[in-house]
Amino acid sequence: VWKSLDMKLKERNPHDGIAVPASRMSQNLRESHERMLEQGRKDSKTIAYYSIKFYYTYDFARTTKDVDGFLDQVIAEMNQGYINSKIPLRAYKLCHEKAKLNDVYNGNR
Repeated sequence: VWKSLDMKLKERNPHDGIAVPASRMSQNLRESHERMLEQGRKDSKTIAYYSIKFYYTYDFARTTKDVDGFLDQVIAEMNQGYINSKIPLRAYKLCHEKAKLNDVYNGNR
């Protein structure tokens, strides 16, 4: 799911953070979405950047000595994959947060 926020738009989705199907988008949002898609079709060189917020479990934190280093490595490998594939995208770590839950080892739960 891709979501773009135009901070200049006066009309806001009351469910911010939830993707809205195209059929329910406002006219302004639909036009902005179409412009971005068209720009992407015409320009395959300009690198687009996107941020990722990572959530991790208590178990992960307990078993991972350097959470920041681990996440930086994940981002580095992902970006290298984009570079190798000639995909003009780059990810960066916005932040990370320990989720208030543990890993579930039983797939039936």
